[in-house]
Amino acid sequence: GVVEVDVTLAQSPQIPRYACFMAKNGWKEAPYRRDMRPTFPVLLEVDRLAEKYDLERIIPVVGRNSQVYLGTPKGEVARGKLGKPSTCFVRMITHALRMSNLADDSWMDWPETLLLGAVDELERARLNPKVGTRPNSHIFAHFMAVIDIDPVT
Repeated sequence: GVVEVDVTLAQSPQIPRYACFMAKNGWKEAPYRRDMRPTFPVLLEVDRLAEKYDLERIIPVVGRNSQVYLGTPKGEVARGKLGKPSTCFVRMITHALRMSNLADDSWMDWPETLLLGAVDELERARLNPKVGTRPNSHIFAHFMAVIDIDPVT
């Protein structure tokens, strides 16, 4: 049967809005997936993350292909002096990695740029009073590369 329904709301001239309703949540909207294109949660492994953490999206983000979450572990976790431990998760994706000349290292500039963008997202998230400087952080980058090389015969 149907397990997920994604709704796209056009709002010209801005980018469209997205909402996701899942059967496992009683057809309530999944707030951690709001405004994400339908393929993003799978590519960024957000559902897997949501199984282990209660996620709160930190907005706004700098890039359209990135998401930042503040996660607190689900279930019984030892509390410290400052409460439950939390983690700041930065998830990013790129479709533009082109590896046309593997003999030269010029293709390595784009991954470096993407990772620097992830660090920028993290630093911006830490300015949010909900996040602050206490949580540790994780960066997840998904590279979808187009490899243009001659086949080996």
